[in-house]
Amino acid sequence: MLDEGTSSDYLSHRLLRILAERLNACGMETREFRHGEEIIEIAAINPRDPDKSGRVVIGYEGYLVWECWTEFKTNSDAVTEAEIIHDLLTRRHVTPEGDCARSGEKSEER
Repeated sequence: MLDEGTSSDYLSHRLLRILAERLNACGMETREFRHGEEIIEIAAINPRDPDKSGRVVIGYEGYLVWECWTEFKTNSDAVTEAEIIHDLLTRRHVTPEGDCARSGEKSEER
């Protein structure tokens, strides 16, 4: 639901900015793509494994849209991507404190 007096463009900019901040808090590296001052897409990579983990591009068109670009040439690649998709669909998430944890798990104390 949109806030009173806010356009969809403003909402997309705000939500993508929050998403980038949370991904950065988990150690991901993000890049913002803009149209004028507005963020229209974010690209994210895992800087600890940029070649193997691929790149995720996230956009907002009234709903969240993302693509993952990575190597997909071998049986091993298919198994790895299945594991990644499984993690996404089993609620791997960022906690309110900014730590990354699986749903229902407590974050490790530092």
